[in-house]
Amino acid sequence: MRTREATLEDLARVPGKAELVNGRIVRMSPTGGLPGYAGREIVASLHAYSRRTGVGHAIPDNVAFTVTLPHRRSFSPDAAFYVGELRMGFLEGAPRFAVEVRSESDYGPAAERRLARKRDDYFAAGTLVVWDVDLLGADVVRVYRARERPTVSTPITWDEVERCLKKKDPKLLVFEAHQTLDRVGKTGDLFAPLLQLKQKLPKLPGIGEGDAEAVASRFEIAASAEKPRKRAPTSYSTGKRPAKRRV
Repeated sequence: MRTREATLEDLARVPGKAELVNGRIVRMSPTGGLPGYAGREIVASLHAYSRRTGVGHAIPDNVAFTVTLPHRRSFSPDAAFYVGELRMGFLEGAPRFAVEVRSESDYGPAAERRLARKRDDYFAAGTLVVWDVDLLGADVVRVYRARERPTVSTPITWDEVERCLKKKDPKLLVFEAHQTLDRVGKTGDLFAPLLQLKQKLPKLPGIGEGDAEAVASRFEIAASAEKPRKRAPTSYSTGKRPAKRRV
């Protein structure tokens, strides 16, 4: 008998820190003193940055971010920076910046593979930078960055613009090539109505009245308007025109 896959509703009823991966809830043990202190210091620094710039939110430990990856539905980093709407429930979408502080159980070949897979999941969900904080290593912070994502110009609807403004998340209007093709397959070409749209230019005063020859003649007259005649130079001392010299 196949076991029912866990849902986000199930995750919300779990006490303590946990993530929803591969259809099951993965519980996480409480962190130790040094990892917890490091995570708090990073959140404090992110909070100061957010207050200074007026952008984003510093998110502490044990907050869930929901995503729509094939095998993962949530993240719960030790610290994060989130650009989006804060809400009472889980935060929607991946954080821009995520921090994973290693505990005592996060060492060894199996742990390295698990952390590497989780970093890949972060980047697939849209996270730009991930910190691997290793308080026992020579390099305390290892910085991993997402690869450049090739994006394309994509027609959007006014509803999508309003949703982006409401959530204050510009990532909602960023599309890759395969996403644009999927959108065209579902909604069609949003520019298609423009091919059949007929418009009339407004009439401007003094232009467009009468037949074409009359209009053309007006432009010719205006273009060949007589330039102002040159005045003879005056004397700087008297202001009178200088007398002609006899030859």
